[in-house]
Amino acid sequence: MPDIILPYEPIVITDTTDLPRDEWLAYRKTGIGGSDVAAILGISPFGTARDIYYDKLSIASFYDDEANKYQKKIGTLLEDVVAEMFAEVTGYRVFKIRKMFRSREHSFMLADVDFFVQLPDGSFAILECKTTSPDATEKWWDGDKPTVPLNYQLQGRHYMPVMHINKMFYACLHGNSENYLIVRELDRDLEYEAEMIALEEDFWNNHVLRQVPPPYIEEGDLIIESVRRHFGPANTDLPPIALTGQSSHYLLRFLELQQAKSEVEASVEQIDQELQRMKGLIVAELGAGCSATCDVNGTPYLVTYNPVRKPTVTKENLIRLRAQYYEICDALFTGSKPTEYRVQQKKMPPTVPQSKRASDDDIHRTFTALLEMLPLSEKHREHLRTKRGLTDEQIEALGYKSTPPPYLCRSYTDRLIAQKCVVQGVPGFYLGDDGKWTVKFGSRTAGIILPARDLDGRIRGVQIRLDTPIKKEEDDPDKDGIKYLSLSSSDKKNGVSSGGLVHFIGNPYARTIYVTEGLLKADIAHYLMDRTFVAMAGANNTAGLEPLFKALAENGAELVVEAQDMDKYRNENVAGGASKVYLLARKYGMQCRRLTWNPNYKGVDDWQLAIRRKELQRKEERRMNYKQRYLFGLCSFQQLDSCVDVWHKAPENGISLAEYLGLSKEEYAIFMTQGAQALEEVLERQRRHQRFRIYQLDFSDGKTKTFAYMGLKGLHKAGYKQPPASEYCKVFDAEIICPIRQTDEEILERLFERYNDALPKEYPGRSLSPSDVVELYDEESRRYFYRDVTAFAAVKFSPFLARPFEKKSVAGDGDD
Repeated sequence: MPDIILPYEPIVITDTTDLPRDEWLAYRKTGIGGSDVAAILGISPFGTARDIYYDKLSIASFYDDEANKYQKKIGTLLEDVVAEMFAEVTGYRVFKIRKMFRSREHSFMLADVDFFVQLPDGSFAILECKTTSPDATEKWWDGDKPTVPLNYQLQGRHYMPVMHINKMFYACLHGNSENYLIVRELDRDLEYEAEMIALEEDFWNNHVLRQVPPPYIEEGDLIIESVRRHFGPANTDLPPIALTGQSSHYLLRFLELQQAKSEVEASVEQIDQELQRMKGLIVAELGAGCSATCDVNGTPYLVTYNPVRKPTVTKENLIRLRAQYYEICDALFTGSKPTEYRVQQKKMPPTVPQSKRASDDDIHRTFTALLEMLPLSEKHREHLRTKRGLTDEQIEALGYKSTPPPYLCRSYTDRLIAQKCVVQGVPGFYLGDDGKWTVKFGSRTAGIILPARDLDGRIRGVQIRLDTPIKKEEDDPDKDGIKYLSLSSSDKKNGVSSGGLVHFIGNPYARTIYVTEGLLKADIAHYLMDRTFVAMAGANNTAGLEPLFKALAENGAELVVEAQDMDKYRNENVAGGASKVYLLARKYGMQCRRLTWNPNYKGVDDWQLAIRRKELQRKEERRMNYKQRYLFGLCSFQQLDSCVDVWHKAPENGISLAEYLGLSKEEYAIFMTQGAQALEEVLERQRRHQRFRIYQLDFSDGKTKTFAYMGLKGLHKAGYKQPPASEYCKVFDAEIICPIRQTDEEILERLFERYNDALPKEYPGRSLSPSDVVELYDEESRRYFYRDVTAFAAVKFSPFLARPFEKKSVAGDGDD
């Protein structure tokens, strides 16, 4: 529209009013468009970064037809209709500028915007119009919270810097009237934007311009589709291709997974046979009947059997069958029909009637009464004391208890009801098939009960630290499995979901708030650090943070310290949760910064416990004699005089001066007859100065590294035979004094101990940890060692590829 002038206009590439499609496509190849970004970053559900690379270089595909071309055509035809609906619903002025733009700051960034919006205050926004089917609208929701699908978010975040516009609107039509229009709003995020642009620039400069295909990082199905799209059907006439290098590693991993799957299938088959045998023995007792009663510890239970309903076993449910086995066992005691035990974290729609959530006060009263009834087993108490560093007084104050056996769940519930406690609407409680209330504790989910408290100290729900972690079907065999579960009864009759559990411990009026993942972790860190903590039930489970952040801000909180686990540097899910913490803090006017620490310890609690234990170790080291400390470079030779003086002033204890100093008879004789200088020359010949360099991963590009802080297994799994020097920077070059006969392994372990936690002031890097590389060198040789999980391993390394060190480039140890 000629009467509309944007306050800023980037470079105009071409007018698109009557531009033929083939010419429009040719212009798009001159840079990166908004719809390209998700694929470039490896998160598009439709294509890969390799597909975009082929397109920009006009490398023809084997298949030219688009599988969803009509879907795209319909979407294009309906854009004007969706824009008109948006204008009617919002009252905003919507207009189109039929031009293709290029960023003035980043020439590789293009924008072909659907529509622009003029807001009542005179500012402008961008409008992106979408259409979808009714059954795909769930992508526009994150639980109960409105959201924008990530691939569309990236499209908008690409357009905003090109146009220098700070607001983005999305309108998605999923029906045939304005009643089926989804409207979403997105504000500009400069930090997020900078990271995205850096990734786009890397793709354009290092792949497209240099004609180097980007690696495949997407899901297997997308990779296979991409390969077939560009190469066509596999040719059976071609000779076999030799798999070498990285390809051979892929095959090795494939064979390992195949073997693991076979073992699981065999195990499940055995479980299924045992299930059927137990079922047969029970049915034999029933005879012609379909039900029976059983008295357990004075409480009657009902067991039912339906001979018409026959359970089926599929390979897709192999892992879940193990969990079903435990639930079926629990059902024999609770009288509840066994249902599939869901271990996936994805929220599933309820298939049974749900109760309305009880009031906060009722939930607190019920859980308080329940925990007062339950004991804490000696096994769990010992774990909390020895492994977690809590005292008995702290354990009692936190209210930790052990889950009850399934056969007592009904009894505990009856006692709560007798005490006039509300159970309907309290997470975990539900109505059994026999019409009686019970609570969902099971054999498979046995463990330590952890209360989640709000700002006022009320219990809002509980989490269970499982004694035996649960593995999901799609989990890597090397993963530990799910260790924590929130108590929920959303899959039971008249049950209720746990909701987004958030836990608070500390001072409600604290100026600084620490945020981490896991209730137990927050409780331990609170006691070790004397700081106020907020804990989410999961790394990305931030839904419950917003009301709490709002209340804390109103109470005077000024700084939020994100203290998520250190796998935030390699795990996109954890990194995403950490980013949400930043956004929520800023939303309520609080500053936010990241706390990092010694990466040898995953959680902030592990790190703090290690500091406490290492202090005890340092006290032991102070007991070394003079010679030991001198040979290890822990003291100067001149300290000999003060050691002799201490020995003379000490009470008579039968220890000679030679023994006190750690000198041999010959060394002591030289000291007595020839003096201190002669002794210094003797001792100096017994030690050497070993030069070393430390290389650590460089995070200045803002990217996660899939093998960050992992051992050799993680490095190899990420596709590297040797540590990629180009991902590292050299952070330190120094020397260490050591006994002449000390081995490389012993020197490396000394370095590992020295550059951990209490770091020397002259050392600018982070604590030595898995994924770090240490170089030992002298005039004759250079030797490189990769820090594995518990030791060092010799590797090949190319130090000239490592980047220069900058303090900001290293994810270093933090403090508060």
